[in-house]
Amino acid sequence: MNFFINQHYELVAFDDGVAASEYLKDERNSESIDIVLCDLDPEIESGLEFLKSLQDFHQQIPFIFI
Repeated sequence: MNFFINQHYELVAFDDGVAASEYLKDERNSESIDIVLCDLDPEIESGLEFLKSLQDFHQQIPFIFI
């Protein structure tokens, strides 16, 4: 995370894909997002499920699994 902070990125973190999806559904929030980094297998919603839900409303945001 220090790499991104040193590059002057603002980080927003969530415990699960459900919370991240709710945050990103608000266009005011999603406009400030440059990229999504996601665990492939979080506890509540799988990374693939989160990617599918994100693509439903924000297809332009780059997505990387870690």
